[in-house]
Order: sequence, then structure tokens, then C-alpha cells
Amino acid sequence: MFDNLLIRCSALGKIMGAGRNIGLTDKQKEDYEALLIKPNLTPKQQLDKERLYEKSLCKYEFDLSETAKTYIKGLVKEKIFMYDTEVTSKQMEKGLLVEDKAIELYNSIFFKNYEKNTIKMHNDFIQGTCDIDAPSKIIDIKSSWTLETFPATKEEGKNEDYEWQGRGYMWIYDKPFFELAYCFIDTPDSLLDWENNLKIHQHIRHFEGDNGKMVAVPIKEELLVTVLKFERDIELEEKIKYKVGECRRFANYYANQILSKNN
Repeated sequence: MFDNLLIRCSALGKIMGAGRNIGLTDKQKEDYEALLIKPNLTPKQQLDKERLYEKSLCKYEFDLSETAKTYIKGLVKEKIFMYDTEVTSKQMEKGLLVEDKAIELYNSIFFKNYEKNTIKMHNDFIQGTCDIDAPSKIIDIKSSWTLETFPATKEEGKNEDYEWQGRGYMWIYDKPFFELAYCFIDTPDSLLDWENNLKIHQHIRHFEGDNGKMVAVPIKEELLVTVLKFERDIELEEKIKYKVGECRRFANYYANQILSKNN
């Protein structure tokens, strides 16, 4: 049923985490190796050795993190019970409302004329729609909720989920580079009903001038964009293939659990 499951690029971060190995922990492995070379084991040590040996044979049932399993369970239930999960928040709503302005800001800073991409792409493993499909790179725009949450430096902008999303885009759009562009755009008034500190939602400050009149002082545009750059990595794409394969195996397993639960 899920042999051809495609994972959305935006969800790759959910599935790429390490699985929980039910075999030996590092400490147990150390204890087991010590028992293997120890002569004249006590009865208890012999039992410990046998127990650790049995545990050493255990491997991953599915090489997926609990986060990945939870995500895949959701996809399976949506298909079996025929519903769609709608996830929304004021942060997500802002991202949609200011998306065009964020692209305009990026274009202004870097002297480009990019437009919003609407063409969805896929391969045999993943699918997605990037924000900007440029000639030699993919650009994904992230609009921050406030100036407090806006990554002011490249270091603050590091995000594994967003990086995996971009690596998926590079793969399906066949581009060598990816840019993750954080932009700050003023929050629309429609989302400010319950916000007390409006300064963190706006890029213009008002001060009283020498003549007693209020003066509007905007934050410099170039400070409102933070860009991280990545190069395509074929080896990481192979890891994505492997994880998607594990997702498909687990999806079929979980679907069978649901469909055969009363047999």
C-alpha cells in the first residue's frame, strides 16, 4: 500500500534522525567485551555474558526515530481513514501573508528579480515545491515571526530541518546550490490583536526629532535578511533514499496493524 510513498521535502527533517538501536548500549558493549576475555567467570558473570550475547544479536526493527514513526503513522491514518490534517499557527499564517514581500526584500538586497515558484517536482523518493527556482540554485524563504525570533547571524540560522528540506529541493530540481534565506517583514495588523510589544513586529522606529516632530527611522534592509548557503551532497541523498525506504517499510507494517487488528 505504501511501497511508493513520497516524503515531502519539508518533512525530511522528521525522518532523518537516528533510529533507536535495541541492541547493546556502549556501556553494555564494553562490559560484554570484558566478560569475553575474563577467565573463570562467576555464575552471575556467566549469566550476564549470556544475556548480553542475546542482546548483541538485536538490531533495528526499523531504522527510524520515534519522531519519524509518529510522522509516518499520521500519513498512514490519513490515507486509511480518508482525512487531511490541517496544521496552522499565527507564525505559519504570517509566512504565507508576507511571502511576496519577503521575496521582494531578498531581490532588493541582492539586486535580483526572482518570482515565487509554483512548479512542484518529485523523484522516486521525495516531492516538494521550492520558493524560488533560480538558474543555478534553489532559494527557500523563511519569514520570521518577530525580530526576537529572526536569526541575526548565520550561526543563529543553522537548522537541520531546513537544511534537509533544501537538500531535498536540490535533488528534485537538480541544482548544485541551496540558499536558506531568513527575512524579516513587518507582521500584518490582522495578526497583532493579542500582541503587546509591537516593536518586535515592526522594522521602523519613531523618535522625537530636534524640532519636536516624530521621525521615522527604519532598520537597514540588509540587516533584515540572513542567508545560509549549502552545496549539493550526493552521499546525503543516498541517506535520504535509505530513510524513505525505512519509512515505506514501517508504513506498510503500521497499516497492516490497523487493517488486521480484529482478525
